[in-house]
Amino acid sequence: MPKVLAKDSCKGIPYLSGGVGIGEREELREMRKNYNLKLIFAREDGDYLADVNVVIGNEKGEKLLDVNSPGPWFYTKLPPGKYNVTATVEGSTVQKEIQVGSNGMTDVVLYWKK
Repeated sequence: MPKVLAKDSCKGIPYLSGGVGIGEREELREMRKNYNLKLIFAREDGDYLADVNVVIGNEKGEKLLDVNSPGPWFYTKLPPGKYNVTATVEGSTVQKEIQVGSNGMTDVVLYWKK
């Protein structure tokens, strides 16, 4: 079973993290319909990263989520709009502005240098 961090916490925004093994990734694929944003954490060489601190803020600078993702795949459901994602692992931080639409899934891969 994927590692469910929490639902309806951090201002009512559901999120889910997992993907450590192939079985977890398959289960997460089946659950993706409940979310509209998927973040993947990896090194530039393709190795997945886990234990990532994830902060998502809106255009106004309000922090909506500040959680730890134990797995390399992170799903959440956000209202349509622009967001700033900040992810930190092993003392290294990556930031990315993203746009979440009103339909479908937004997939974002965050890469760290080796």
